Amino acid sequence: MARPMNPLPPGPSALRDFAAEMRLLRRRAGTPSLVLMRQRCGISEATLHKAHSGRHRPTWEAVRGYVEACGGDPEEWRASWIRLCAEQAGTDPRYCAETLARWTRTGRYTPPESVTDAAELRRLLQTLLKFHSRSLRTLALRAPGYSHDTFGAVLRGDRQLTASHLKAILLGCGVHSLTSLDAWFDVLGQVDATQTMPGARIMHDLRQKQEAQWAHDHDVRKVDQTVEDLEKEVNTFQTRQQAAATRGRARDIDALLTAVLTTFDTLKACIEPTVSDTTAPQLVQRHLDVLSTFETRGLLPGRRFLDAFVPLALPHQQALQSRAHEALHMALTFLYYANRGDLSPHEQLSLLPPPQPKRSPAPRGRRPRGGRPMSSTVPKSVG
Repeated sequence: MARPMNPLPPGPSALRDFAAEMRLLRRRAGTPSLVLMRQRCGISEATLHKAHSGRHRPTWEAVRGYVEACGGDPEEWRASWIRLCAEQAGTDPRYCAETLARWTRTGRYTPPESVTDAAELRRLLQTLLKFHSRSLRTLALRAPGYSHDTFGAVLRGDRQLTASHLKAILLGCGVHSLTSLDAWFDVLGQVDATQTMPGARIMHDLRQKQEAQWAHDHDVRKVDQTVEDLEKEVNTFQTRQQAAATRGRARDIDALLTAVLTTFDTLKACIEPTVSDTTAPQLVQRHLDVLSTFETRGLLPGRRFLDAFVPLALPHQQALQSRAHEALHMALTFLYYANRGDLSPHEQLSLLPPPQPKRSPAPRGRRPRGGRPMSSTVPKSVG
C-alpha cells in the first residue's frame, strides 16, 4: 500500500493546482506506490515524489513519466505544463506558448524570430532560465566566469547584455548545439549591433572546439536529469547501508540497478543517432556492441569501460561527463559488492579506502661543522 502523500503547500498558486491535478490522476489510477510507478516509467522515486509536491516545478520528462505510470496520456498534459512554465517565468503565456511548445517538442532551445529589442531578449532569457529551473546561483555554478549578481544585473537591464554574458547563460542552461547557439547570437546582433563581431568571434571559437557536436540540447538536459536521479539513488543506498538498515534492502538494490540501467540507456541514446557522423565510427560502434553484450548477459561494465564510454557520449560537456562517470562508478561498485554478498546489514559500509596514517616528515640531515647537510640517502644504522 502506498504511503499517504504530504499535504500541498498553503495558498493558491498555479504550481499547487498543477500538483493537485497530478495527485488526482494518481488516485484515479488506484494510488500506485512510487516503487511501482518507477518500475513502469523508469524515473526515480525521488523525482516522482518531487513532481507532485507542489513546491518545485517538475521537468517535462518527470511529468511525462508520472502520467504514463498512472495510465494517462502525456500529450493531454503538455499544454498545462507549458502554461505553468510561462506563468512561473512571469511572461505572457500567449507570447511564450508557441516557443515553450517548440522547446518541449523538439528539444532545441532557439529563440523566436519576433524578438525586436534587448528588453524582449532579456525576458526570453529569463523564460529560458525558468524553463530549466535554474536560479541565478545555480547558473553561476554551471557557467563559471560571472557571479549571480552579474547575471541578475544583466537580466534586469542594469548592465549591457554582451556576447560573453549570452554565451555563459546559454551554456549554463544546457544549450550546447551550434545551431541553437548561432540562432541566439543572431538575435543579439539584431538588437545590439555592437555585439555582432564579438558574437561572431565566439561562434568561430566554438566551431573550432566542437567540429562534431554529437549530443543535442535535449539529450544533454535529459542526461543531466538522469545523472541527478542516479546521484540521489547512490546517496540513499549508501546512507541506508551505513545505518545498517535491513528493511527494504532488496528494494534499494533494485532501485539503484534501475537508475544505472536508465543512465546507460540515456548515454547510449546520445551516441546512436550520430555514429555515422563521428570521425571514428568503428570505435563508437564497438563500444555500443560491448554495452549490448553486457546487457544481453546480465552483466555490469567495469571502470575501464566507463573511462572510454562516458567521454564518447558527452565529449564537450566536461562537468556533466565527470558527474556521470563518478555516479556510475560508485553505483557499479555498490552493486558489485552487493552481488558478492559483502553488503552485510550489520556492518558499516565504506567503499572508500581507509585513511592512511600520516607519516612523520623525514628528519633533515644534520649540518656538520663547516660542512654541507648530510644526505638523506645515508642508510640508518641498525641495532
